Amino acid sequence: MLCLLGIPAKRRNVCPVLGSEALGLQVKQLSPTIHVYGHSHVNQAIDLDGIHYVINAFAYPSESHIARKQVKCIFEI
Repeated sequence: MLCLLGIPAKRRNVCPVLGSEALGLQVKQLSPTIHVYGHSHVNQAIDLDGIHYVINAFAYPSESHIARKQVKCIFEI
């Protein structure tokens, strides 16, 4: 399950808002190179089945240990 990767057990209550099996199937059907998603306070960047999934969390000030706090380039021209 994508949500469990890199998220501590005590924080996994956020998993339901990070996606679903139905959304995962839609993304796979579209077959993009990259899927950027949001509204999580936990950074994630992972390759699954040829798709690069990215979230660049800004989070709250007290969450610096789980967020980048800066813009991340995900595409270079």
